[in-house]
Amino acid sequence: SQAKEDEKEDVSAKDSSIPFLAEESLKKVFLQSLFPFLLGGISSIGTGQVLHYAQSSTSYVEIPEFMEITPALSGLKGNIECILASKLSTLAHQGVLDEAKNRNSIIIAGIGLQQFQVVIMTLLATIGSLITSLINQSNCLLNGKPVLFLFSVSFLSITTSSFLISTLLIGLIIGARKYNINPDNVTTPIASSLSDLVAIAAMLLFAFLLHDSILGERWYVGIILLSLLLLLMPFWLWLLHRREEMIKVAKSGWVTLVLSCILSSVAGAILTKAISKYPDISIFAPILMGISGNRTAMQSSRISTQLHTSSNRPGYLPDERRLVTYLSPYRAFCSNDDDARGARLLLLTAPPFQILFITIAFIIAYFFDPTGKKIPLHPAFFFAYILTAMFHMFILLYLSQMCVHAMWSYKLDPDFHAIPFLAGMGDLLGTALIYGFFSVLTAVQSRDGEIIQVIKNATENIDPTRSAICMST
Repeated sequence: SQAKEDEKEDVSAKDSSIPFLAEESLKKVFLQSLFPFLLGGISSIGTGQVLHYAQSSTSYVEIPEFMEITPALSGLKGNIECILASKLSTLAHQGVLDEAKNRNSIIIAGIGLQQFQVVIMTLLATIGSLITSLINQSNCLLNGKPVLFLFSVSFLSITTSSFLISTLLIGLIIGARKYNINPDNVTTPIASSLSDLVAIAAMLLFAFLLHDSILGERWYVGIILLSLLLLLMPFWLWLLHRREEMIKVAKSGWVTLVLSCILSSVAGAILTKAISKYPDISIFAPILMGISGNRTAMQSSRISTQLHTSSNRPGYLPDERRLVTYLSPYRAFCSNDDDARGARLLLLTAPPFQILFITIAFIIAYFFDPTGKKIPLHPAFFFAYILTAMFHMFILLYLSQMCVHAMWSYKLDPDFHAIPFLAGMGDLLGTALIYGFFSVLTAVQSRDGEIIQVIKNATENIDPTRSAICMST
């Protein structure tokens, strides 16, 4: 009987197969993803400007832990939203969302799962920040009010912004399905970049609104807010229990989320140190990581959808390939496989976007920097930045095809497990790269400046009469 069931599963899988990657031309993929990438890039610019402004805001100056935890929390929230977008896109391709009853139950359960995960991961990330501060003997969090303020702002901003972005993504997926647009090309790029902007802006907004209350005499406002948010946990659990697949994820999907939390927290700590040394990093880091991140999320979502809608059951790779096949960078970018064609498109069309967005960021930073500091525009910066961004994207696109296929071969759902790991790795690698990039560029400029000064001093010390004699001889 088990063999018959397996045969039925294979037949149904083949019947529902939608080999969309093979049917989609690269031109169609590019055109469908053009607006989401533009919107994602603008969101990344906005994220950089908001993060740059946050350095001088009252709450972030008084409690430096905010600067460390903000990138980590926004990244974690974005991971969870990308998971939801990727899974709903896969279900849309399978036709599961076409029936209203199924669609409503899946969407409601998905929001319940997402809110449940967001609360748990925010709690872990905030506690981790608190422990780090205690180890570093920070005086800011040694009394109750700053701790209460940090927890209240973090929970309120992340849960609220997450709900708003999720609602937007669900609408986009349903609309994309209705108008015959591949949701993988639309939702994951938007979720990857717009999520960060909304999260950081929400943290700044709620920090401003709650600052005087919680840090003043009305500290009990923070306790009320935290109590209400925690009391909603049973409600989110009840919602996610509407679908069996969401229950499975709620039980087994924590390993990659916790790993992503650790990677994002380390990236946040590195970014905090980098910003303290090079404040302008806060403008450009979100652009580098945002553009690479949204393209990697799109690639991962597309490969995952292809695997789910093919006749290959979990544990079996396409064309009976071995996992070692996907270790080859040549196969990942230079073969005729559908995912390699997509990777080439995403990699080769990235530089124009990077140049456009970095130019806009420079202009905004030059004319509208709240600190009044003018950031110099130099061709060497552009060239070195593009090389750094391309290397970052190359590594992430390579990891995405390898990671998604590896998880599929081990019977793990890539929609739930691949994106958090890739996003965490992207944050860590991107932060380390741009920190190193600024360090090297600063060292080179300093050295060039010293050489110019030596030449200038030597020129000034030349005796004019001796020079004339030398020239006459």
